[in-house]
Amino acid sequence: VGTLGLIFFTSITVLMLQPFQCTLHPNGKWTVSAYEDVICWSTASEEHTAMIILGVLALSMPLSSYAIVVMLVRRYPHAMRRSDTEFLKSFGFLFFRFRPQMHWYILVIMTRSLFIGFVPVVPRASAQIYLLQVALITSFAMVIHYKPWRVPSLNWLDVFFGAIMLVFLNIA
Repeated sequence: VGTLGLIFFTSITVLMLQPFQCTLHPNGKWTVSAYEDVICWSTASEEHTAMIILGVLALSMPLSSYAIVVMLVRRYPHAMRRSDTEFLKSFGFLFFRFRPQMHWYILVIMTRSLFIGFVPVVPRASAQIYLLQVALITSFAMVIHYKPWRVPSLNWLDVFFGAIMLVFLNIA
């Protein structure tokens, strides 16, 4: 279940933020991108108000997951010093893919995913592209600097795919 949560972390975040993703129409009104009949940020739009409230409540799911992982990353060194095998059985999926001294790198991946999940809320496409570039370049630089993956070739694979994503993003 935990690994699936990590796989879908960005998608879940984007889904929870849909009420905040508004598009400007030629008539000058902003509407929810996924529901073009719902007017954004209007006091007359009870639908959007309800969507925002539900979105904020639903957003607590990925944010609380992130907070739990922060807590687990902080506990990891202590659990390893105590040879806490129960901790590793329960939460090893967060740490096993990284070198032992890079156990915290899951937070980099989750922070990047959370950041990418928030990008569609920004209304201008040029700003979205810029923010994605910042996220990808930062991630790219961190992989080059820290080489966090347990299997060394995965570091270079990560760099390669990061470079490919940056190229495609710059073509857009």
